[in-house]
Amino acid sequence: MGMRNWHRWVGLPAALFLIAVASTGVLLQFQQIFGEEEAEKEKLSSLVSAYRIDSPLDGFAVKLERARTAVKSTAGDDRLDSVEIQLKGEPRFVFHTSGRAAQRFVVHAESGAIIKVGPDEHESFLLRLHSGEVFGDGGLVLGMFWGIALLVLTVTGLILYWRMYKARVPTKGWRKLFW
Repeated sequence: MGMRNWHRWVGLPAALFLIAVASTGVLLQFQQIFGEEEAEKEKLSSLVSAYRIDSPLDGFAVKLERARTAVKSTAGDDRLDSVEIQLKGEPRFVFHTSGRAAQRFVVHAESGAIIKVGPDEHESFLLRLHSGEVFGDGGLVLGMFWGIALLVLTVTGLILYWRMYKARVPTKGWRKLFW
């Protein structure tokens, strides 16, 4: 089987996966630029923390306990995986729980009020779809195959281009590269 046939047969099924990967990649970039998390990061990046490394964190134990109590009233007896402290801007605690479902609680450090509750996704659904992880281990293997297919298409495409370039009628200028 010739190089062109390999290129076509690998390209045909790979095109479906490559369209899916390209479209989810574009959506991921859009989410990265315009998403809620990015807006929050941008807002916080312009602020200066009121705390220094040598500043005592007096009162944070009481505030943390107040926040934990607020989360307990909603989460019940779920497991506590981790707690983050955000000191820039309005101080907040972020509780990560697991149990019936992994949840993420954002709690105002001063008032102890729950600001936001949502699923605790370490990676967004879109990112897991992009990588194939959403389909389990088989999806990850499939992701490796479409990556290999892209490499095969690139290499065979370059070889075909080179062969056609060498066989062309000599021309001048830009037509020399794009005939």
